[in-house]
Amino acid sequence: DYITISNNVVYNTTFWTSSAESAIVLAASEHIDTYDGIKMRLLNNTVYNNINKVPFYNPNYDWDYSPLKSNCGSYSACEQELVEDCPWQCRYGHKTQDYIINGMGV
Repeated sequence: DYITISNNVVYNTTFWTSSAESAIVLAASEHIDTYDGIKMRLLNNTVYNNINKVPFYNPNYDWDYSPLKSNCGSYSACEQELVEDCPWQCRYGHKTQDYIINGMGV
């Protein structure tokens, strides 16, 4: 219920796993008391290149892959690992990813 994960560098993990986890995941949290304040904190972590290459299958979850671009090599900014001028879809799973999609881990 109470955790702080801070000042870590997490990279090149979780490539071939079927459990849909990512580099840092807080997935099965349970209350141990009635306190309603902040209990889980992720602070000052550097997390990049953590992409799960095994598709997660759940028959009750309809995932639309269309927002993610497959032709990202045509953007020089993406090749240089720059945020500006690199579409957010091309930064998915890379160290320049600065967003979360639908509750995914970081």
